[in-house]
Amino acid sequence: PEDTRLPVLRLSPLPAYADGLGDDSAHEFRRISRLGDARAIAETLERALDSPSDPHMPPVRPDAGLVVAGVIGDVCDRVRKSHVARLTAQAQKKGGRAAYLPCLPGSRASVLPLSVRGPDTLTQLLLLAGAGDPCDDAMGPSLHPSRSGVLCVRPAESHEHLLECGPAAMRTVVSALVRWVENQPIGSIAVVDLSELPEHAAAAVLSVCTECHLLMEQSAGERSDPSRFATLLARLPPGCRVRRIVLSPPCLHSASEGRQGIPKTHQEEEPTR
Repeated sequence: PEDTRLPVLRLSPLPAYADGLGDDSAHEFRRISRLGDARAIAETLERALDSPSDPHMPPVRPDAGLVVAGVIGDVCDRVRKSHVARLTAQAQKKGGRAAYLPCLPGSRASVLPLSVRGPDTLTQLLLLAGAGDPCDDAMGPSLHPSRSGVLCVRPAESHEHLLECGPAAMRTVVSALVRWVENQPIGSIAVVDLSELPEHAAAAVLSVCTECHLLMEQSAGERSDPSRFATLLARLPPGCRVRRIVLSPPCLHSASEGRQGIPKTHQEEEPTR
């Protein structure tokens, strides 16, 4: 439309690199991942048109190689933790710093502080955010070292309180984490674990991340079905790059070795946007 203030919804059977529309286009385009059949895509479109649009969040210094990765996916904890460990280890190997923010119960967190006892820093950050504080000054002191050297925010003691805080407060906290990473050495990374957040909260957090990692397991030639995330992926802004990451094997007990199988480090990454 001639009025550039009107939102534009465009469907294309072509992949992003072949449709002739770059990220610098005059309009903001929403691409829907081809994860389901035509009926599922139609239902996704109806929900997107009927619901209020999420606030537009511009990309965060895309030319600086900044990585703030939000992790989602229906995978077992062992596979998810191995992926987080790989990301943080790569950043540390490059001389960067690695930060981890768990938006899930402490029992499922991939990284925990060295000191088991201490203040519930995530809840404190969410309370500050709910009161209108940008949390910039509080983010650094809220990051505690772990055994691996990863700096992590102490998980919320009550996951119910985390769910009740609201997506706006969570987006504020993660935005503060993004700004913290911006001031760290080149190669630094922040990983936000969103495994147990509802869709509206996960979408709010991912709107300020630079990458969304959709984890899938592959076993005996079959991959886990990621179609339930189609609506969430469709809500993400252009500044958040989606990666489909296939990890194998899944976390299974090896009967022959009598121990848990360790997920291989080889991964297949497929940009979906």
